[in-house]
Amino acid sequence: MIRKFLLTAALAVTAALAAPSASQAAFTLTFQVGANTLVVTDNGVGDSNPLAGKIDVNPLTPAFFGYDLSEYGARTSSPGTLGDEYVLSQRGQITKTDNSAAPLKVTVFSDGFVQTGFGLTVANRLANTLLQGTGVTTTGQTTVTPGGVSPLATVSTNGGSDNTFFNTTTVGTFSMSNEFNISGLNKGKSYVGSLTTAAFVPTPAPAGLILAALGLPAFGLLRRKFRKVIA
Repeated sequence: MIRKFLLTAALAVTAALAAPSASQAAFTLTFQVGANTLVVTDNGVGDSNPLAGKIDVNPLTPAFFGYDLSEYGARTSSPGTLGDEYVLSQRGQITKTDNSAAPLKVTVFSDGFVQTGFGLTVANRLANTLLQGTGVTTTGQTTVTPGGVSPLATVSTNGGSDNTFFNTTTVGTFSMSNEFNISGLNKGKSYVGSLTTAAFVPTPAPAGLILAALGLPAFGLLRRKFRKVIA
């Protein structure tokens, strides 16, 4: 019996050590123009930032099918590395080099996030510090898997921003991706801005107050029932 227990424990420890950690998760920055795709992986070809969880497009990267992407990057982090939030972001400058180019889509993806609570609030912020030209539209959206898809953030004015929020009950290991789209940018014009996603567990104080408030009617009913029993 003891030998069987020790063997089971040893196998459990081995399995735990062999399990992939969040640091082994995939983190990628993908640019797409029509059917043309460029994928930059954390610490892979095209990433000039040696730090894990940070991607900076190599300044030597040439124009990608009508867009200069040499000043673009992405970031990701989990609780413990940057505050108490799961963060996924992309930011930088995009300059159009060819009027015939199709709209640009930029996607940042990271998996291996681990949530031990009962749900998350996902906040998005799409912000432009520079949006040159008229008729330019930028959109941003986040997907949590398993979990759901955020509302679409849209900005079409210089210096504008848009914030969206949604709640998800994902628990355990999950992935996040945020997608930025830009269309209508003319040759020689630039966009400078960011799309930031922060997924977080609601702070204890407000959550506690909400739970307390929700519990008050039930507590009143129980007290009335208790009085009837005594009577």
